[in-house]
Amino acid sequence: MRCRLKNLPPNPSEQIEPMMNKNTSLIVSGFLGLLLVVGCKSVNPPSRGRADITEHNKIFFSQEQRERLRESTAILGDRVDRDQFGLLTVVIPIRSAVPRTLYLEYQYAFFDSSGRQVEGPVGWLPITLEAGSPGTIQFTSTNPQAADYRCTIRFAR
Repeated sequence: MRCRLKNLPPNPSEQIEPMMNKNTSLIVSGFLGLLLVVGCKSVNPPSRGRADITEHNKIFFSQEQRERLRESTAILGDRVDRDQFGLLTVVIPIRSAVPRTLYLEYQYAFFDSSGRQVEGPVGWLPITLEAGSPGTIQFTSTNPQAADYRCTIRFAR
């Protein structure tokens, strides 16, 4: 014969288990609520990885496409060297900053030390940049008096 005390449940674990479930539920719901509050805080937009852009006074984007080109490309700078014949060579590293292939065109002109144009502009030359990949725009003067250059970039037509 089993003896039972008054006011005690027949099985004590029956009372403890529901309390554990309630406590666990409260902790989990509190944690989820905290995540919800933290997650709803204003989120900064993702960085675009555009820190490599510098202001150029020799490389220009076509006026009507300026903002789209600034958003779609990254130009690291330029390298200007003179070869053994005194001809100016310009190398411009450029990369696509978007997840799609870019079809661009560029044209250039050379100027002497007084700012007078001595060569160009040449016709539009094509360059294709695969998504996120680097490329190079490179051109060389044919006139040894060339001291400076200007390059204009646009989307291919």
